Amino acid sequence: MKKIKILLLLANAVIAFLIFFSIYDDGEPKMEIEMEVVEILSNLHFISIVEPGKNETVKIIKKDEKWLLEEPFSWEAEKLVLSNFKTKFAHLNFKELYSMDEIEKRGEIVEDYGLDENSTVLEIKAVDSALKLTIGKETKDEQSVYAQIERSSNEAKSIWKVSKDLVEITNSEPSHWGISAFVNRPLYSIDEFSITFRAETNNTSETSLQKINSVWNFSEPFQAQANKEKVLFFLNSLISEKVEGFVRYPDKTLEKKLKDDWRVKISLKSMGKREEVFILGPSGNEKTYRAAQSSLSSTVFLINEDFVTKKLSDLSTQLRERTIFDLDSESLQSIEIQKKENFLKLSKEDGVWFATEGNVTALSKVESEKESIQRFVRSLNQIRIKEFLAFNPDKEYMDENGFSSPGYTLGILKSDTTKQTILVSESIEDASLSKIYNSEQALICVVDENLAEILSTENLSFRIKTLIPENLSVHSYDLIDLVSKEVLYSSDQNSSGTENIFFDSFKAEKYLSNKFDKEGTWVEGNWFPWKYKISFKTNSDSVENCEFHLSERKGATSWYGGSGDQGVTFNLPIGVIDQLSLVVAPDPLPSP
Repeated sequence: MKKIKILLLLANAVIAFLIFFSIYDDGEPKMEIEMEVVEILSNLHFISIVEPGKNETVKIIKKDEKWLLEEPFSWEAEKLVLSNFKTKFAHLNFKELYSMDEIEKRGEIVEDYGLDENSTVLEIKAVDSALKLTIGKETKDEQSVYAQIERSSNEAKSIWKVSKDLVEITNSEPSHWGISAFVNRPLYSIDEFSITFRAETNNTSETSLQKINSVWNFSEPFQAQANKEKVLFFLNSLISEKVEGFVRYPDKTLEKKLKDDWRVKISLKSMGKREEVFILGPSGNEKTYRAAQSSLSSTVFLINEDFVTKKLSDLSTQLRERTIFDLDSESLQSIEIQKKENFLKLSKEDGVWFATEGNVTALSKVESEKESIQRFVRSLNQIRIKEFLAFNPDKEYMDENGFSSPGYTLGILKSDTTKQTILVSESIEDASLSKIYNSEQALICVVDENLAEILSTENLSFRIKTLIPENLSVHSYDLIDLVSKEVLYSSDQNSSGTENIFFDSFKAEKYLSNKFDKEGTWVEGNWFPWKYKISFKTNSDSVENCEFHLSERKGATSWYGGSGDQGVTFNLPIGVIDQLSLVVAPDPLPSP
């Protein structure tokens, strides 16, 4: 029994040795090629494609976690192309056919498989492993190609059948592997940029912008706010502009010319780093391209002429903020409008707005409605620049354009003491436009509004619409015929309980004039005599009644009134018109 056990143990040992030697060759494990490919691709740091027939060589390396095209020139590699390469390589099918010894025994040569000195060679490397494929001709089924494969895990070469996709991913054109843009920066990482043009005489013109607290501002050739949307659109077009080609072997003359004789310079600051792109004048018979070079690369590339002439030119106008005003009533302290000796000042005192009009001999100050201030501010904010005329104009140019004696002067003071002064010229032929001078920006431009229709030195349009003084307590009113002196209606005798509502609603729908005539009023060339008087009775015998003169009703929406105490004429709101119509003798309404 003991001998049988020993024989069984020896038999098991022999089987184990046979299994071991069938798996291991020369003491090393045989790795399947698919596992080897996965291992290399997961740690890939080098790709080389050599195509002798086209004299093309492309090398892509991974350096400091960044992929770079190293040969035939230095350029940043496109991550998407690399990802696509790795994905397709990982899905290739491999089938080993013959070793070199087996081919020789078959009486064949590698040329029979399309392998010769003109064959394309693809090599991929990881840190300590590599795979080299020399690509031959298609197989008879046209679904695969022959390839000679050299593996770092096995010194012996052999012929394999590999998926035909191998041919597609071995593109030796360098532009296929490099990024297409010459400015490779995230859009929102750019904090500064400038475009400088240099003439043959070496005179330069620079447009420079800087982002401060997410707001883009010009720093050259003037200091002014830029239009954020237009700046972002321009920067997006800049980082999206494609390279038209590369100069693979530039001579020293071209490189020196780019440094010394550039015609356009693009300067960018992104994430604390500055990059400059130098661009020469147009070249070639058709002058459709320009040679360019980045300060961060030795590679010379080509860009389209239209990019320079259409996208880079006149940025000081294209990116300029075309709004003149950026106001809100909360941050405003005052607005002053002056026309010759007359002026209107809208000022805020303890949160209450007042409108003061006057000249050297007279002054009138009234409380202003907040809504009227807000409407006026909105009308200013809607003004847009139609055409830029001059930056930093001299005195002669100012005089020629009517700013020595402007039609209006507009002065704005904000709560933070920021000031803005606008001069409005009367020297313009188109009545729908205005020519203005912005003193803070030293800018003359044409705007898309006739400011004479917006600006006024009268406080009438800003006056508070309340007609009965707020500090006056009234309890009733009489409506009196001015001719007969008859009281047509007295709320004391006809109380309906709605008097307080009527008192609150007795306001001016619209002021017509800041003058009062005791006989009547002119409205749009028509004379309307006063026919009635409405007298609001106060609760104090020492305070006089508050009285207003009224015309006859005109049509459905007009009934004019006036106040001698306040020196104004006005039109009543439709609600008051309808209520007064109920208490006036039912005379037929005059035709509108």
